[in-house]
Amino acid sequence: MRGTNALPNVFRQAAGPGWVLVGDAGLAMDPITGLGMSHALRDAELASAAIVAGLGRPARRDAALARYGRRRDRQTKPIYDFTVGLAALNPATDGEKRLFRAIAADPEQTARLFGTINGSMSMRQFFAPSNLVRLVGWRGFVQLARERGR
Repeated sequence: MRGTNALPNVFRQAAGPGWVLVGDAGLAMDPITGLGMSHALRDAELASAAIVAGLGRPARRDAALARYGRRRDRQTKPIYDFTVGLAALNPATDGEKRLFRAIAADPEQTARLFGTINGSMSMRQFFAPSNLVRLVGWRGFVQLARERGR
């Protein structure tokens, strides 16, 4: 078994006039969340639909590819940022420890957190201030916000 902490995290433009990138060609991130194959399959499905929508019409194709790129970015950027942070393996702050204890104590919240990783729940939804306050209270939320600002 081999391990490394020097894996590239790359978020490239997904498409342009007459070209498209899918999977690791357009988006490569640390495997700590295990999402690479899922993203590759999603990208291939979305990109092929865009290509089919524009067959024989370059302007229409390019518009469809641009929409694919925006959709891929919107769906992926939050989990990409989360993965890059997680892969850094920095020690958890006191606020993060409090948050993870609260998540671990609540099976529904645990399932929601894993939902952010598998894509069934958005990162924005899970980490919304209202959900964080529900988990750790106002003081805990303020602590997380202060730590995040460092």
